[in-house]
Amino acid sequence: MKRKTTKEILAESFKELAAVRKIDRITVREITDSCQYSPATFYRHFKDKYDLIDWDCAQTVEERYSRIVSKECSWHEIWRICADYHEENREQPADLLRHTTGMNSFERYMTEVSYKYMLEYMVNSGEKVTEADRRYLMVYCLGGVRYTTEWILGSISATAAEMADVYENTIPAPLRHFFNNK
Repeated sequence: MKRKTTKEILAESFKELAAVRKIDRITVREITDSCQYSPATFYRHFKDKYDLIDWDCAQTVEERYSRIVSKECSWHEIWRICADYHEENREQPADLLRHTTGMNSFERYMTEVSYKYMLEYMVNSGEKVTEADRRYLMVYCLGGVRYTTEWILGSISATAAEMADVYENTIPAPLRHFFNNK
């Protein structure tokens, strides 16, 4: 039996509060009181509540990407799973996008995670990954995450299925052979 980490317990406490209150109204004290930890414990793990939300969302995204790398899902399936997740849980990533900036922004982190897992997938394919391939992938991740940001914030109207199609159909031509595994 796997024991929950302090970070996981704090994230669960936050999610319980977020189920009944607006995220911007939840305080660190409420999060820690809910799980009987001290604020000092919270701050040993996170710099603020947005850092906690960022970490929790990243865990969800990383779990989904790891399913691709382990060949449990095709890219088409994972893009749909990710789009469904963002559509169903729009408030948390929207708050992160509005309240994190610069080097610690959620958008930057999601770009890094996307790039990391997609590159790992390409490397594990056994095909040679060139520096040009890496550049194409970075541009794709930057654009895809930015487009997703606009969708989450409501600037783009699309269903999760339409978003998954956009992710799939905008892969740069030189990279398509890596990700064509329907």
